[in-house]
Amino acid sequence: MKKIILICSIILSFGLYNVQAQETQEEKDLIKLAVEISNQLYKSNYTFYDELFDIDAFLDRVFINDAGLSTYNADFKEGFKSTFTWGREFVNHTKKGGLYEPISFVVDENDYYVTFSLFGNEGLNYHELLFNKVDDQYRIVDVYVYSNGENLSETIKYFYLGGIESSGLLNQLSGKSKSFVKEMESILNLKTLLNAGKYKELNTYLEQASDAFKNTKMYYSLKTSALVGLGDSEAYYAFLRANSSVGVPTSFLTNIDLFFLESDWPAYQENINILDNFVGGDPVLNNYRGNGFLTNGNIKEAKIAYQQLYDDFPDYSYGVIGLLNTGLESGDVPTSITAMRDLYDRFGFTKQDLENAINSYPAIKNAEKVQAFIAALQ
Repeated sequence: MKKIILICSIILSFGLYNVQAQETQEEKDLIKLAVEISNQLYKSNYTFYDELFDIDAFLDRVFINDAGLSTYNADFKEGFKSTFTWGREFVNHTKKGGLYEPISFVVDENDYYVTFSLFGNEGLNYHELLFNKVDDQYRIVDVYVYSNGENLSETIKYFYLGGIESSGLLNQLSGKSKSFVKEMESILNLKTLLNAGKYKELNTYLEQASDAFKNTKMYYSLKTSALVGLGDSEAYYAFLRANSSVGVPTSFLTNIDLFFLESDWPAYQENINILDNFVGGDPVLNNYRGNGFLTNGNIKEAKIAYQQLYDDFPDYSYGVIGLLNTGLESGDVPTSITAMRDLYDRFGFTKQDLENAINSYPAIKNAEKVQAFIAALQ
């Protein structure tokens, strides 16, 4: 039986947390671990994350159990274990000022799905980590990546199957295993084209795909990747418009971009609310709410959203930059000065940075109090 639990009010770097519907010691322990994952990444300890992976259990979700592959599987496992590190990527993300925060988890009997929000200058993504208990320890056995629309084990399986083909092992497999690999050949070819950057060829293949395949999340992910790679923004947004109701995690992320571009503000805010509910509540989404309200000229609601973002993440500049923008756009001198002071004192913005920021806003730039504030800076 599934039970959704929200992880709320996480205070960065201090490991403090409050929980709704917290009932068992097991749930408390899992939430504590989820918070500790973030804390260790902020401390650049990527091995903490990597060591939580149960590589054997993870690869069991990748491998084909066939006697003809016993040696290949053993070699693949040895190579994978010797090179595996995913935590380093997230340390690099947090070093650039990005967030990696647990926001909710679902309990489904012996499976525990913890959703993490990834947010930074590169955009927004989510990872749903699947934990199982192994020898009384929580271990990661798979990760669902929202932007890819698939589990990490599925992604690795394409490389695994590609190795089977290139090694000439196909004829050694039993009938069922051989059929499975052959059925995967077309997807392997598509993934190969994507990884090689052959976007035009990939897009051509996708256009010729069956209607059944066009209704899969794999098709959606490959198609958006192909159109982005081609730089065909018109076709990209036309595809998003035609598939805006797909309702898979990938579409929730791409629709933020689509509805913003089209200035469809009701649909934009509705999509954010749907995504927020889908992931179990993510305070980072207030950044996107604020962006929509600000661009739409709704300064009051934008300020509320950015203030909430600032309150939730006071050690990051995202919220205060949004508040500065509301001040600049509305000619609000006190708000602008307060935000600029915070950016200067705590976030390393220089006098020149602030002068550049206000240069296109004469109502702020020429205000006596603003001029006095800027003049006093070193």
